[in-house]
Amino acid sequence: MDTHIRQRRRQIQRVGLFWTMVIQAIVIYDGIRRYARHLPRAPHRNWKIERQMTLTRMFGTSDRICRDLLRMKIGPFQSLCARLRTFGLVDSKSVRVEEQVAIFLNTVGHDQRNRAGSFTFFRS
Repeated sequence: MDTHIRQRRRQIQRVGLFWTMVIQAIVIYDGIRRYARHLPRAPHRNWKIERQMTLTRMFGTSDRICRDLLRMKIGPFQSLCARLRTFGLVDSKSVRVEEQVAIFLNTVGHDQRNRAGSFTFFRS
C-alpha cells in the first residue's frame, strides 16, 4: 500500500509539473506576442533629400543617365516639363512637375508597375 501512495504522489507531481510548464509556455508566448506588436520603429529618414538626390542623378548629371532612366535626354525632358506647365500641370504641395513627369516616364519607359517605381522615387 505504501508503494501505491508513492506512485499516486509521483503521478500528481508529474501532472502538476506538466500544467506548470503549460502555463509558463502560455505566459512566454503572450509576452513574445506583446513585444512583437510594439517593436521599435526604424529611425526616421529625410526622404525629401533622398528624392532630391535621385532626381538630380536622373536629370541633373548627364544625358546618358537621363536617357537610360527616363528614355529622354535632359533638354527634351526639360522642354516637355515646361510645355506641360503651360498646359496646366502645376507643382503640388509635395511633388514638382519634373518629378511627376519622371515618375510617369520611368513607369512607362521601363514597363514597370507603380509599386516598383515607389522604391526608385521614395513615394508610396
